[in-house]
Amino acid sequence: MLPFPNNVPAIRFSVTCFALVLAVLVSLTAFAEMPDAADDGASRAAADAPSPNEQRAQVARLVDRLASTSRSERVVAQKALLALGPATLRWMPAPEEIDDPQVRESLRQLRTELEQRQARESLQPGTVTLQGRFPLARVIEQIAESTGNPIDLETLSGELSDRQVSVNFDAAPFWQAILTLADEQGLQPEPSQDGRAIQLTEVEAGDQHRPQAAAVGACLVRVWPAEARSAPGEADRELLVVRIDLLLEPRLHAVFLQYRLDDFELTSAKGEKLRPFTPGASYERPLVGGIGATLRERFVSESPLDGKRLQLSGRVKLRTAAIQESFRFPIGDIVRPLQQDRGGVTSKLHSSRWGELADGTTILKARLSILYDQAGPEFESHRAGQLYRNAWLETGTDRDRLPAEVSLLRQTDRGAELELRFENVKRGEEPRAIVYRAPRQFVDLPVTFEFEGVALTSAREASNLGPSP
Repeated sequence: MLPFPNNVPAIRFSVTCFALVLAVLVSLTAFAEMPDAADDGASRAAADAPSPNEQRAQVARLVDRLASTSRSERVVAQKALLALGPATLRWMPAPEEIDDPQVRESLRQLRTELEQRQARESLQPGTVTLQGRFPLARVIEQIAESTGNPIDLETLSGELSDRQVSVNFDAAPFWQAILTLADEQGLQPEPSQDGRAIQLTEVEAGDQHRPQAAAVGACLVRVWPAEARSAPGEADRELLVVRIDLLLEPRLHAVFLQYRLDDFELTSAKGEKLRPFTPGASYERPLVGGIGATLRERFVSESPLDGKRLQLSGRVKLRTAAIQESFRFPIGDIVRPLQQDRGGVTSKLHSSRWGELADGTTILKARLSILYDQAGPEFESHRAGQLYRNAWLETGTDRDRLPAEVSLLRQTDRGAELELRFENVKRGEEPRAIVYRAPRQFVDLPVTFEFEGVALTSAREASNLGPSP
């Protein structure tokens, strides 16, 4: 028997395998040299995205079609503008700028619907995507830029600002990103001094008096250790004081906070539900700068608590202005009132005058009126102080802000007349303008939270830890 014929199938099989392997290797090499499909798709999508000038031109063409004599063409234009979404608002002319009554009314309806949609969407948390290793200050700046939330870096030391940190944020919600940095770097978010931003302050190492924190959508909720005190006149009962902080994303502006104590529940480690000290009470409170509020609520335990951990749940409602219209008036001799109309709000500067106090302090007083197109619960008298106080003076080439002392002179069901007072103004600085920011497009933001393992301290332990923040 000859060996060769018996080996032929084996040889043929080996050649076939080699050919297959070679084909696979060639294919893999070719595939490796191909551009990434996802990257290519993303590049094409970016290239296909219309530029701002193209977007403006597209909106202008559709607005022109609103004046068509054909009803079907007008309807098509309206639907197209709605389909483009709230982003078109920046290119859409104000209704009062249009002479044609038909187009003016169409624009008014379109703006109303798009702004309402924008208001609802604004309540979703801002997000940031960032991976890599960067200085801490750069990471914070990127979070602020991506989410539209101003963050004050002045409280960070130079050493901390330059510290290299690694981050892996993939569409991370704003407060989640902030809490991640805060936990890793020993920081704590707080409202800035002017209440228009947040700042990150350093926390002392080993500080036992730190709160639990949780991100609830666009709101940050913090619960501090509960403090047990003796109930007045009741030897066996304990009074527990719980501090709750609420911090809203600074891009939003809350006019007021509403809650009922019956919507809060504090439970002991043994499952005992502790009743509020004032059951049935309802509250409405302003937020500092429209972004921060602190609640200190009391609960009653019928007997001293053994465990050191509690469970707290609750819900509140924030009445939020999703849009803020800015009005900027130059300072000078006013012959007649200066009026600006924007977004359903009319602002009028009636007068501005310089003065000097007995101690030589230079002051500037201005009289300003605000009128909204529509009335609402925000304009009730007990809420006016929070609604109308967002005004400042821009000074110097850097447009530094000098907050105004706002006095309510007169109030109506749709607006108010205000006096703005600025002290210690340097008259020689330029440019200078009075700026008033009017909140509008009000929408409710419900916030529901639940915390487990809330620490319980006695009044003596709390005093040993130092003063409550």
